Amino acid sequence: MEEEKEETKESKPEIKAILFDIDGTLLDTESLRSQAILKALSPPSSVLTQISSHRSPPDLPWDLKRLLIGLPSYGSPTASWSPIVLRYFKEVIGWSPVKEGKLITPSKLWGDWEMEFNELLEECRVCKGANTLIQELSKLNLPLGIATSSSGEGWSIKIQRHSTLFSNFTCILTGDDPSLLRHKPFPDPYILLCDRMNVKPEEGLVFEDSKAGCVSAVEAGCRVVAVVDRRQERGEFWGTGCEEVLGSLEEFKGERWGLEVDVGKIIGAKKRRSRRG
Repeated sequence: MEEEKEETKESKPEIKAILFDIDGTLLDTESLRSQAILKALSPPSSVLTQISSHRSPPDLPWDLKRLLIGLPSYGSPTASWSPIVLRYFKEVIGWSPVKEGKLITPSKLWGDWEMEFNELLEECRVCKGANTLIQELSKLNLPLGIATSSSGEGWSIKIQRHSTLFSNFTCILTGDDPSLLRHKPFPDPYILLCDRMNVKPEEGLVFEDSKAGCVSAVEAGCRVVAVVDRRQERGEFWGTGCEEVLGSLEEFKGERWGLEVDVGKIIGAKKRRSRRG
């Protein structure tokens, strides 16, 4: 269900650009990242059974997975998610990850994960409602931009199966951009992206799936819609300063933002036409 903050009487600037994160917002890469981590760890069957409850394909436990949402997939292995994963398996699961008789280091996990992840990206799917939303926004002639924590190389791999969708975007800011000094949750990514798109931050509407991303956009001065995993507590996102919380992009209605877009209505109409043949 869609949730939103009560509108204030204060007038808001017109929305002149739409900005997105990509992982978990436009592309369902979060589940693939989890699968790649497990492939890189190669835990014994007893550990897989313990953490996955016989799910197929096996997945990371939610209490670990939620810690990884929004963390970058580039940069220093010791400064991001890999130490968190190794510590979780050792302290919570009681298994110290080993490979070929040696303890897996953050750098080793990172390198093996990257190889597995890039292979899995060939299966990457678009998030629910993303195609329809982007198509409708493009009709409004609003510039579309992306601020992603992915490297330029990672970005290219992720979008290779979805070139039509991403051809609608006019500005892409990747995590390894030399002008980007600080990353989410700092406001720098969205400040820089708005500057390159020649819009004021308060004229940008941002779609984000992580708390770090929401904080980044809000601190930059943008207006923010959070698109959250159904297992996440929505109350956590209100504290970031976002103005709306959705379960998927299919729930987005643009009326409150001055945009003539109703994703759910459009998808519903397409389904009815399809049933009529």
